[in-house]
Amino acid sequence: MTNTLNNIEIQEIESINVMPMDTPIPYGEVMPGDTSNDAEELNIQPCLGLEFESLEKVREFYNSFAKKNGFGIRIRSSKPKMTVLVCCCEGQHKVKGLVDKDTHDNICQSIRKCSTLRTSCQASPIVSRGDIASNWVIKSFSNDHNHVMLSPKSVCYMRCHKKMSVAAQSLVEKFEEEGLLTGKVASIFNNGDSSFSNRDCWNHIRNL
Repeated sequence: MTNTLNNIEIQEIESINVMPMDTPIPYGEVMPGDTSNDAEELNIQPCLGLEFESLEKVREFYNSFAKKNGFGIRIRSSKPKMTVLVCCCEGQHKVKGLVDKDTHDNICQSIRKCSTLRTSCQASPIVSRGDIASNWVIKSFSNDHNHVMLSPKSVCYMRCHKKMSVAAQSLVEKFEEEGLLTGKVASIFNNGDSSFSNRDCWNHIRNL
């Protein structure tokens, strides 16, 4: 009886199709349907071989992952066959006209006291074209940050995570027409999905 059960278990294990490590994993199979906010809800993390149908899907996915983990992102370089996304703290701030490194560092610390201070962070996914011309596959990924992560409340105000809905934009324009303080719109709409500041309201009016 025991041998029979063991044979059944072995047959079941052998029947499982294991995907090779070098085979791209379609993002749509991991997260079918609308993927705008699913990365946060399902806690999907970047991994080698994860495949996306477009570069914009890659950016949306990594931006959602970054927001949940307390940092911002930007595209450092984009070429026809390869794109590098990085943490907002990647690189170093440069002050023109300074040669002395100590003076440079002191000035950077004094005038760049903000959440996006560059710390030479190395966290980054690198994506390249897949077998299908329009697809992009994660070829390299590092999640090693060398800075403190932001709180959920603070991270929403980073440039890459700010979001002003069409309704909010319309209300800002209406407030401007009526001579009301447009900045009040920010306090009305700010929540987990829509976070922007008073300055964003002013910038929206300026850019009309």
